[in-house]
Amino acid sequence: MVKETIERSKALPIRKRALHRYEKILAAASNLITETGRADKLTINQIAKLSGIPRVSIYYFFHSSDQVVARLYELALSEMITEMETLEVSGAMHWKDAVVKLVLNTANYYRTNKLTMILSLSPHSNLAITPINRAYAQALFNYLSPMQGFKRSLISQFNCEIAVEIADAVWRRSFLESGTIKPAFDIEVIKSVVGYLSAIPQPDRNYKSISKLEKLKGEN
Repeated sequence: MVKETIERSKALPIRKRALHRYEKILAAASNLITETGRADKLTINQIAKLSGIPRVSIYYFFHSSDQVVARLYELALSEMITEMETLEVSGAMHWKDAVVKLVLNTANYYRTNKLTMILSLSPHSNLAITPINRAYAQALFNYLSPMQGFKRSLISQFNCEIAVEIADAVWRRSFLESGTIKPAFDIEVIKSVVGYLSAIPQPDRNYKSISKLEKLKGEN
């Protein structure tokens, strides 16, 4: 997934000095994004100025500011996946109730982690975003799979990807309008995601589109 997610430079930081520079670059980028509330306006010049790291050294790790943003987004989503995995739920819970709990927890996480909210919901390059989102969608599928009423299938797995996009689209509207996500939009996310996942029929195992979907996912 790493190769798909971010096409980084040839050398990743291993030595202590290089790792220190790498972390300073990411820290400077994080501060700039949090300060401006945007991820799409970040530049290498801004990062160099704030971090004190020469541009040539930044380019050693990242070919563009888009790659810096993608790396930060990958790290942020990894933390969100961990957050999802630590939610206290049981297989006795119905999947719709599990969605409600996850949506409210995610909304609270966004509100208390401004950088993650900006990276997830502000306009920015689509570089590597889809593969990273797939990892989160897979985590959603794993989260819902043990729940009552949720049917594990390839179609359900694909629908979880769409559900993540739906949730982000609803929250993004609130973020772009007000710079945050308002509680009223949490309810809209719940209704939209539950409504979408409920409306999709579950095919039998011989459904013709399954093989096509497997082929599609393999190509991506």
